[in-house]
Amino acid sequence: MRKGNSQARKLREKEVYDRLKGRGETDYYAWDRNLMSELYGERVGFQKKALSRYVRGKRVLILGCGRGGVVKTLKSYAQEIIGIDISKRMIGLARESYPDVRFIIADAEDLPFPDKVFDVVYCSAILHHLDIQAALKEIRRVLIPGGYLYIAAEPGLLNPVAWIRRTFFPSNIHTPDEKPFIPSVFRKTLYREGFKELVYYPSFIISPIIPVLGKRFPKIQWRPLLHFMCSLDRLFLKTQLREFSWLITGIYRSPP
Repeated sequence: MRKGNSQARKLREKEVYDRLKGRGETDYYAWDRNLMSELYGERVGFQKKALSRYVRGKRVLILGCGRGGVVKTLKSYAQEIIGIDISKRMIGLARESYPDVRFIIADAEDLPFPDKVFDVVYCSAILHHLDIQAALKEIRRVLIPGGYLYIAAEPGLLNPVAWIRRTFFPSNIHTPDEKPFIPSVFRKTLYREGFKELVYYPSFIISPIIPVLGKRFPKIQWRPLLHFMCSLDRLFLKTQLREFSWLITGIYRSPP
């Protein structure tokens, strides 16, 4: 990517998040909050086991930390946490919420840290906003040999519900330059950059339509249908249909 184009993209990203009160407190909740929380409950067991195994006792860098929402969870596991974000406003909100954690205004594609200083780099819905090759090179640089890249969630490009959501129910947390991933291509990119896949956990194919409908038609009892859709998703995700997953989660080891 040419330098001028890259700088313009970063400026657009920064402007979007500088305008927001905070990630998760925007019109993102064109989804029904309760149904969305119930949907995410499908991932809680996996998350607890993964954090306990790969984050406990570690020095963790959070890329794109936003207002620091994930810090509350990570503090139960990590020994030390540092968060970075390109948005001055988000960093200010994070500092207010967690004054005991170090937050820095910084570019994820040009990290202000020396080589080999973090045990874990934690990413949640940030990589699709970045030049992925540039970001992965920086992540690999700051990780200790054999350190972990913990990808908590990235959006899948091929998911039909996500396409409907973005097309017909757009949100002000979406930015013009973000690029969701085709899962198989994303995994190959990580492999080419030297990361070894330890865990791959795609989530949700058709079930996310229920929180969207729940917001539009709140008088209908959606929970039974949500549970049914989740059970179908669990079957679909065991097949090649996982390429259509809404969220991509994975844990990767940097080169030794």
